[in-house]
Amino acid sequence: MVEMLSYNIEDLFEEVSERARETGVTTEEAWNELVEEVIDEHINWGEMDIDDDVTAIREALQSKWEEFNRGLHGGEISEG
Repeated sequence: MVEMLSYNIEDLFEEVSERARETGVTTEEAWNELVEEVIDEHINWGEMDIDDDVTAIREALQSKWEEFNRGLHGGEISEG
């Protein structure tokens, strides 16, 4: 049986943030697409289950756009 998440929201945020920096994400729309991609990957890898509250996880990560964007324009986002 798969646990709710092998990652917490902050771990997922760090993963999405790192990939966003690597791919040059600069818009909220691109951020939201990347959040969807990361969640889908974790589901496909069996690390997340579709029975998990994926909607709440998605919304929590999408709501972190401003935090990521501040990091882009005000310095690095803390790692860890």
